[in-house]
Amino acid sequence: MMRNPLLIAFFLFLAATPAVGQSYFVSPSTYATQWGGGGNCFPYGMTSPYWRYQQIHSDLPSSVGIILGMAWRRQNTTNTHPATTYNMRFLLSTAATPPTSASTVFSANHGSDLVSVFYGSGGPGSYQAVNWPATNPPTSGVAPFEYKITFNRPFIYKKKALCWEVRIKGIQRSTTTNFYIDYTGRANSPYVSRIKWTGTSLVPGLQADYLPIAGAACTASDQSAIAVMTQSNTLTSGTWTINLGGAALKKNSTALYIMGNSTTSWGAIPLPFLFPGSSTCGVYTQPIILGPGGATDGTGAITAAPLQLADSPALTGLTIHTHWLCLDQGRPLGVISSRGFSLTWPGPGGGILPDTAQGVWNGQGLITRFEVR
Repeated sequence: MMRNPLLIAFFLFLAATPAVGQSYFVSPSTYATQWGGGGNCFPYGMTSPYWRYQQIHSDLPSSVGIILGMAWRRQNTTNTHPATTYNMRFLLSTAATPPTSASTVFSANHGSDLVSVFYGSGGPGSYQAVNWPATNPPTSGVAPFEYKITFNRPFIYKKKALCWEVRIKGIQRSTTTNFYIDYTGRANSPYVSRIKWTGTSLVPGLQADYLPIAGAACTASDQSAIAVMTQSNTLTSGTWTINLGGAALKKNSTALYIMGNSTTSWGAIPLPFLFPGSSTCGVYTQPIILGPGGATDGTGAITAAPLQLADSPALTGLTIHTHWLCLDQGRPLGVISSRGFSLTWPGPGGGILPDTAQGVWNGQGLITRFEVR
C-alpha cells in the first residue's frame, strides 16, 4: 500500500482553504475570560537563547476537529513587553501521558502521531523566525492573545489529551528584562502540565527527532503499546557512538534496524511503503544499512551493538533515518516496524536540545488559545 495521494491532496486543501467555521478554544477553559492567577516567563519571556518546552492539555472539546494555530497572552502587569524575535519550530501529538503525570523525558510524552506543524523553509526539521510585536498592558479585562503562530500544516485532533512542544534556538530583543505570560499555577489544574529545559548553550550531540511520518509505528501481536526505538549518542575523542535500542517489539523474536538517508523514496518505490493490511506499519526509510540487532527479550526489548563513526566536518548537516523491523508471525507479512528517529549531525559549535527536562510542573501551564475548525 503506497502513500495515499488523495489524503495528501486533502491536507493541501485544508492548508489553502479559507477557515470557514473557524473558531477558538482556550485551555484551561476556566480562564478563557479571566486571568490565570499568575505569570510565567518561560519559554517566551526570558532571554536564554535555547528552549525545549512542552505542555499537555486534556480539556479540548470533542467538537474540535482540526487545529490550525495557537496563541498566548501577556500577564496583567503595568509594563510594556518588548518586541521579540524567536527562531522556533512546533510539534504536536496525541499525548502519551496525562497532564497529571507528565514525564521529564520529552519524547515519552508524545504519541505516535507526532508531527511538526510549524517550521522554516528547510522543512519540518528547520526553524522559522517569528517576530512578536511589543505589547501594552490591557486597559480593562484580560489581555488579548497577541502572541500567535499559524501552522504550516493542520493537526487532526484525536479527541484525546494533546501534547504541544516548542523548540527555540535563538531569542533576540532590545532588553534583557524578563516578561511574563499568563498562566495557571496557584490552583492546580487537572487539565494542563508543563515541562521545560533551557540553557545558554547547546549540549553536544546529534539532534534526534522522530521520523517525519505521522503515525509511523505499529503494535506487535503480543504487546498493547506501539513498538518504539530508543537512542543515545556521544562524541568522545573524535568518534561518534550511537546506541540504538528498542521496546515493545515482538517478545523473544528477531529484530534488525534499517538505516538510510531518505524517507521519500527507495529507488523507484515511494516511501513510506506500508505493509498490506496496515495504515501505519511498513518501511519508512530506504535500506542503506541493515543493522545486526539480534534477539528481543521476554519484554520485547533489544539493544544493538554500538554504531561508531569518525567525526568529520563532512558530516555537518547530514541526517540519517532509522527504525526497527521485527519478525512477528501474528501480523501481515510476518513483520512489524517500530517508531524511529532522524539523527542530524550538528554544525561547528552546534549541538542539541536535550530530551531530558529540568523539571515538570503538573497542574500548571500557560493559558493557551487553540485556533480550531
